Parts: sequence; C-alpha cells; structure tokens
Amino acid sequence: MTGNTPPIPHRPPGLDPGSVSARNANQIPDQVRDDGKRVTHLVLPLLALALMAARFPDHERYDACVAQVRQNPAAAFSTGLDWLDQGGGVAAQHCAGLALSAMDKHEAAGDMLLEAANAAADGKGVQLLGMEITPKLRAQLYAQAGHSYLLAERYAPAIDAFTQALGHSPGAGTSPEAADLMTDRARAHAFSGNLEAAFTDLTVAIGILPDDADIRLLRASAARQTERLETAHQDVNKLLELRPDLPAAWLEKAQLAMTEDDVALARQSLMRAIELDDGGPVAEAARYMLEGLSL
Repeated sequence: MTGNTPPIPHRPPGLDPGSVSARNANQIPDQVRDDGKRVTHLVLPLLALALMAARFPDHERYDACVAQVRQNPAAAFSTGLDWLDQGGGVAAQHCAGLALSAMDKHEAAGDMLLEAANAAADGKGVQLLGMEITPKLRAQLYAQAGHSYLLAERYAPAIDAFTQALGHSPGAGTSPEAADLMTDRARAHAFSGNLEAAFTDLTVAIGILPDDADIRLLRASAARQTERLETAHQDVNKLLELRPDLPAAWLEKAQLAMTEDDVALARQSLMRAIELDDGGPVAEAARYMLEGLSL
C-alpha cells in the first residue's frame, strides 16, 4: 500500500455499452449506461490502494503480495490468508481480496474487502502493522467492497457498502469523493430496480459536481425513466453543452425524444450517435433503435 500502487477507479462498474446486444438493448436499465469512460471492470491493478502512502513496517510484504496477485492470483490468495493468520490485518485482507477479484470471484472479494474495511473502521489488526487508518482509507475500502458486490450483482450489500463509505468520506457529503460515492450507490440502486433512489443520489451528486458529464448522463436517463421529463431535458441539454461529441448523450437524447413520440428528432439524434461512434457499441444500440423506428 505504497505510492507505487495504482489508484482505484473513482467510478464504479456500470453497464458497459459493449455488453448491450441488439435484441435486448431496450430492456436493460440504461440509467447506468455511459460512454465507457467510467464503465470499467475492477481489474486488479486499479484495485490496489494508493492511499496507504505512508510507509509501514510490512509495506514490502504487501507490495510483494500485490505483485504476486498480478502473476498468480491463486497463490497470492494463499499468501494473503497465511499472512492474515500471522496478524497481517487490513493489508493481508486487502491483498486476499485483490486476489479473489483477479480470479473473478467478485462476491467473495466483496466479502473479504468488507472485512478489511470493517477491521479498519474498528482499528483491529492495525497497530500490529504500525499504519495509520484515515477516514479516506476506510471510505475507499468500503467503496471497493461495493464495487466488487456490483460485479457480483449483489446490489443490497453494494448499497450498504457505499453507504458505509459515505459515512467515512471526508467533507461531510459535499466533496467530489462523496459525489463519486453517490453515483456508485445510484448505480446499485438502479440495478436493483429502485430508480427513485438512484435519481435522488444522482441529484445530490450533481449538486456537488454540476459540470460532470457522466453524472448528467446517468441522471438524464433516470429522470426519463421516472417520468421527470423536464429534468431529463435539462440534463441532456447541459450534457450536450459539456460534451457535444459524446455518442451516449445523443443516444439518450433519442430515447427522450422517443418517449415524447418525436420520431424525427429521435432519428436525427440516433444518426448523430452512429456518426460519432461508428463501429462502436453505442452505434450498435443506435442502429437497433433506428431499425425499430423504421418498422
């Protein structure tokens, strides 16, 4: 957990447009779709914490464990468990969690990372390592557990983990980090079918980061699907002001137009999405929707 480890992604995994097949594009909770910039899987290098920058007695052992995860995650998992038995605490649990994630065992990874977060929050196994557990560290550990639960499609524990992260996040819920966590939790709410809760979290996030195009896109979709069409229009217009070349923004504009039976505007917006994302996943979804307009 040193300065050499890569940072975790600020955004949670969402629904990759690349996974949207033509036949089911309209049935997916697309309020969690964005342009792919922040739709990332929790690959191991991005999971490694850059937040325990302060050197601690066992930092070299942690670095070696993380390096082993990249080369042989099964062996690294065993290493992490052995170290945990020897009093490795949070660092050992975190390495074991990374190994589970690298093996695509996302639910188990979430459980392990949640244990690490709880241990950090309780101060257990910390003094032996001689490390300082800051609120930011606790928040990021809980957020990582939430990310893993999202990948495992375990939305209730994901929501709980992100809520815990918000409780430990510096800034009393008004920082950019808090906005990220609100967006994380909104995705979990959306996947669980609670669009109202998703809209609420995204509205708080926009209050903190009003010019964040990704959050605008997510809330525009949530607003459309909860029949807040005025808000949806405001978000789409702001989004296109911020990112006029974003294919997913034009796809959302088309979906909003279809909601209001404006076929001409929908077709125009879909054509623009295809033009901007020729050969890409958003263009694939747009072509499918365009075919539906022609029927």
